[in-house]
Amino acid sequence: MGEELTAGEFSILTGLSAKALRLYRERGILSPAFVEPDTGYRYYDRSQLRQGQVTDLLRRANVPLAELAAAGEFDFEGRRERLALQRMSEDFYLDVAQRVCQFEPQQLQVHRAEAPPVDWIGVVWRFGVPSDLEESIGVFAVLAGTMPLLDEAFRSALQTRGLLAGEVSWTAEQEGTGVVNQRETTMVMARPAARALHAGEAAEIADEVSKAGDENVSVVSGRLPRRLEITFTPSSKAELSTEDEAALDYQRSLAFDHYRREHDLIQIGRFPRPVLTGPDGEHTTVFDVELR
Repeated sequence: MGEELTAGEFSILTGLSAKALRLYRERGILSPAFVEPDTGYRYYDRSQLRQGQVTDLLRRANVPLAELAAAGEFDFEGRRERLALQRMSEDFYLDVAQRVCQFEPQQLQVHRAEAPPVDWIGVVWRFGVPSDLEESIGVFAVLAGTMPLLDEAFRSALQTRGLLAGEVSWTAEQEGTGVVNQRETTMVMARPAARALHAGEAAEIADEVSKAGDENVSVVSGRLPRRLEITFTPSSKAELSTEDEAALDYQRSLAFDHYRREHDLIQIGRFPRPVLTGPDGEHTTVFDVELR
């Protein structure tokens, strides 16, 4: 056994602990070249040194165990690209978090407007958001392409039936518990309704919208009461960066909470409404409160 090393010798030469060697053997990542039947002693061939050293270094680089099975053919560039993407994401959210942390309510200007009651119709669909960064980016990329199709089909279905009441729409998102390592999100896309739904119309609209976006949707309806709509815009006229834009909705919620407590207001619903006026209009986050 001149070319073979004991487990202890292999551990010293590779940096892999005895515990790590046992684990990698169980996972089929790095198996001994020979196991003595009588004693159970494990021996490794010297030709395995490179794999052992690379495996140890990859683990120090926080490479997941699932990727170590192919350590001999490891995709170093692919891993670097994923790390760079992760680092960019971390830097971005650190910048956004700093802006939210340093936010003061006076940085936003408040606007108030009374609004009449409005009946609305909405389409609802559910989708899972994986915890993995790359997979979640893929989900939202698909969603970005699907939402306009759903909205256009929804608008067309309402217009055909004389239900469309103006070019205003809004969305709402409610999170629930999905499967393991996955968050399920329920998205509602709503539009003002010119009249109440007739029998069977909800199912017809849902079927038309589902076909357009290849999504299984349902239709709901409701009524917003007479209310006070509160919105917030930046006090500064300076152009907003991507990080500024991302922080703005968080800041708006903080500004509204401050304003609500300051004026003893009662919010209608738990969440604000992201409102879009017109197909190419401006997005506005609206907080609905009760009129007194």
